[in-house]
Amino acid sequence: MNATDFTTGFPGILVPSPLGTDAFVPVPLPVNLQITAKIQHANERALVALGALGAVIATLPNPELIMRREAVHSSKIEGTQTELAGLLVFEEVITGTDEGGRSVLLDNDAREVHNYVKAQEYGLAELKNLPVCTRLIKDMHARLMDGVGDDRGFYVRPGAYRDSQAFMGSTDIKHARYVAPPSDRIDALMDDLEKYINSPSEYPTLVDTALIHYQFEAIHPFADGNGRLGRLLITLLLAARGTLSQPILYLSAYFERKKAEYVNRMWRISCAGEWEEWIMFFLEGVRTEADDIASRARGLLTLREAYRAQLQKDRAAKQLALLDALFRWPIITVNRAAQLLGMTHQGATKHVRSLQEKGILREVTGNERNRMYIARGVIELLS
Repeated sequence: MNATDFTTGFPGILVPSPLGTDAFVPVPLPVNLQITAKIQHANERALVALGALGAVIATLPNPELIMRREAVHSSKIEGTQTELAGLLVFEEVITGTDEGGRSVLLDNDAREVHNYVKAQEYGLAELKNLPVCTRLIKDMHARLMDGVGDDRGFYVRPGAYRDSQAFMGSTDIKHARYVAPPSDRIDALMDDLEKYINSPSEYPTLVDTALIHYQFEAIHPFADGNGRLGRLLITLLLAARGTLSQPILYLSAYFERKKAEYVNRMWRISCAGEWEEWIMFFLEGVRTEADDIASRARGLLTLREAYRAQLQKDRAAKQLALLDALFRWPIITVNRAAQLLGMTHQGATKHVRSLQEKGILREVTGNERNRMYIARGVIELLS
């Protein structure tokens, strides 16, 4: 990290790292930020988009599918290769409803994405008992990194802050673009962040969330998983503060599309204090992703009605029941179909195959037995 990159008034201090280079330590929040007319306008546009999203998402049978889409995108930023269909297959196997396909459990990428879902679900549920605090953040990290990357050894440290120096942008710290605070500073920095999160703020909630997200990433408190956990915290904070009635806004798809700009905007805060540029970028992400998710939700409703019209024309009452189930959870086995329809395996097979012939279902395992089928159109709209 080059000390000459840091201009007068940057929001931190440079301190020696244990590895002989400078390390960046951010000053505690709040920052000296003026809410300009430009920021105010962007914030209002984002809130309008969130309101429209809330209205349409209330009509969806299962908003949790949006959470799984987020899990895929957030993990993809970190290099995993699992798609939404792969995640659903993995989750189908671990529920025990499938007697075959156990090799899926060896898919470490799918496990990491599933852990993201578990961490998010845990955090949202615990908001009934805890504020957004370091204890909750550590517990979410433990679930995020559970069983992940045994090849990474003790460096993962699920649920515990890192005890080594972190740096980004190079495999050699001497050429790293960013060197995070030394590990002995993390406790104090995270305690300060917790106090800020749970104190009244002078800034609008979305702006405040942008500040907190930067601060968490700048601290980089864990040995692994900081990016994913930092993105999880965005939704957690908005839910805790009542900005979201349901956990339906996620920014990972936006950050993935604009990864270079995302990283550079946060870097420019550290070295030059460019807060307004980061906040405008963040608010634009809220607006565009709220619009995008609302559009996908409307697309799902339109698709469901088109399918229903087709099945009603064919007088396929049993298949209508399966269809409704697929829009709640777009993966199914014949065993599950038999349970839903209250009929034999043979009878359920007939209806599942009929939906497959109509192009509504697609078999994804290639197995002769223990097959799984996904609702192709639903997956495509969400992917």
